[in-house]
Amino acid sequence: MIKPSHVEIDIRIGRLGDRDLLIKLEQQACGDTAWPNQSIGDSVHQPNVFILFAEVAGVDERTQSPDLKQPSGFLVWRRIVDEAEILTLGVTMPFRQIGVATKLLRAFEEQALSNHLTKALLEVNAGNTGALALYRAIGYDQIGRRKHYYRDGEDALTMIKTLIG
Repeated sequence: MIKPSHVEIDIRIGRLGDRDLLIKLEQQACGDTAWPNQSIGDSVHQPNVFILFAEVAGVDERTQSPDLKQPSGFLVWRRIVDEAEILTLGVTMPFRQIGVATKLLRAFEEQALSNHLTKALLEVNAGNTGALALYRAIGYDQIGRRKHYYRDGEDALTMIKTLIG
C-alpha cells in the first residue's frame, strides 16, 4: 500500500501521442465500465477536449530510494460554450486514496478557469460512494438524476460546481 506522505503527484497536460496511454489507464481504472477504446482514444483529437494525466513518484520503503514516475490517473474534460464538463476520470490501483483524484480535479478547475469557464459539470454513478464523497467534499452539488443511465442499470447523478478564481 502506498502511503500519501511518501509520494509526489505531478499533473501534466495530455498530448496527441497519449492516445494509447489514455486507453490503457481507462481500462485499468474503470474495468468493465471503461469507455470503448475507440471513443476514449478519439477524444485526444477532438476540439475543445482537454486531457490531464497524473504521474506518481514515491520512495521505495525498502531501499529509501526514489521510484520512477508512474502514470496513475487521468481526467478528460470538454468545453461546452461557457461550461466545463468532466467526461471521465480514473485512478489506477494502487494509487487510489492518496490524493491523485483530488489533484486531477484541482488541475482541471484551474485549467477551466484559465479558459474563462465558471461552471464545472459531471455525471457520476450513484453507487460510487467514494467518488460522491470526494466530489461533495470539494464543493460539487447534485442537480439531477438520470435513471438507469449506466449499462448495469445504475442511476447517474449530475453534479455542478461554481468555479471561483
